[in-house]
Amino acid sequence: MKPIRPLIEIDDARALIRQHFSERPVKKERVPLFEALGRYLAMDLNADQDMPPFDKSTVDGYAVNTSMLHRKLTSGENLSNGCPSLRLVGEVVMGTEVAIEEVDLEDSCIYIPTGGFLPKGFDAVVKLEEIEQKDGRICFENLMNQSGDKSMPVFQLQPGTNVIRKGEDVQAGDKIIKRGRRLTRYDLGVLGMLGFKEVEVIVPPSLSIATTGDELVDIDAPLSPGKIRDINGTVLAGIAREWGLGPVKLTRLEDTYEAVESYVKSEIDQCDILITSGGSSVGKKDYIPAVVQSLSDHGLLFHGMNIKPGKPIGVAAMKGKPVVLLPGNPVSTVVGFIVLVSELVNQFGFDIQHPFCYAELMETIGAEDGRTTYHMVRLTEGEEKMEAAPLRGKSGLITYIANADGYVVVPLETGEVKAGSRVKVFLL
Repeated sequence: MKPIRPLIEIDDARALIRQHFSERPVKKERVPLFEALGRYLAMDLNADQDMPPFDKSTVDGYAVNTSMLHRKLTSGENLSNGCPSLRLVGEVVMGTEVAIEEVDLEDSCIYIPTGGFLPKGFDAVVKLEEIEQKDGRICFENLMNQSGDKSMPVFQLQPGTNVIRKGEDVQAGDKIIKRGRRLTRYDLGVLGMLGFKEVEVIVPPSLSIATTGDELVDIDAPLSPGKIRDINGTVLAGIAREWGLGPVKLTRLEDTYEAVESYVKSEIDQCDILITSGGSSVGKKDYIPAVVQSLSDHGLLFHGMNIKPGKPIGVAAMKGKPVVLLPGNPVSTVVGFIVLVSELVNQFGFDIQHPFCYAELMETIGAEDGRTTYHMVRLTEGEEKMEAAPLRGKSGLITYIANADGYVVVPLETGEVKAGSRVKVFLL
């Protein structure tokens, strides 16, 4: 393979991915609602009814007609031992609609529990603790001010006080959840409220991840001179599972052309996305670019990105499936996985979002070596804002990223970001 050049910018790399893999077939399946947590929705879901389907009380209390009650509070009518009062004419039973016929709204209230159906003609609820019962009537003395002046209520009771209106949560026809969203426990609550016992979700793509290097040994193996433990596959599989992908198959390859070629030829038929970690540069035993170049549909779409860390990254299509070449340094392979594999997975119908927050940068950082640079940072909570302190480390050190809370991207064209700047921190 020739030296890595020219280097492609991150936005151009993502555009190439969308161009070549946007027509991926999306596999779907229906699952019970209680099994849908963390799955990605396969279609837009719209509400077919208002929720709640009726006006309901948010407290235990007494349903009133506000205009009538206000008149009594200010006129002094229907006093019971000196306080304005209403006649109790009934009770709302949970799970039923109360039909109140021929009720004099000027002198009536009805007991209603939390969540109860608000009867027609009543538009607010007064809390139980704000009333007293005297002489068989419901007295609203606590709605009066405490100065003894009965001409003004303590507060202006408004229509809708302590009431959730019909359709206030969701209205019929509303798009409640978009296709591709990863369902949270609260989404399941919304879907259950709307009567979805099952939901159609996307079948996640399967990943085959191969690490390569004669220096690699099993995690539990003793270390002899020149050997290191194979951690990249475990880390990448962890990110994949965190995103809801899988199944994930891990393999370690010998540093030979034949081993790499045999693996790629057989494994491409067993997965939806094939990923390699290590052997992606131009070293003497970096065979993966040459193998993928020879077996892919149209050669490497690109090989080499203008980012740091993560320069020797490549992508190809093989039998229409994406193949991703990642470096062997732990931080480089994680950065490449986050910025590119997420874009690939989204072509399968997912909508993977990278959470972020804003913080004040504590030290000046820049785009290093003429490349867009990903700086690992540690977040702390200051007196008034979050603070992001850049960490110092190398791409070959797993603790560099393990000790970070997130990363700040400094684009090549930006050059430098001064200490004290407000920066966007993508959370790890």
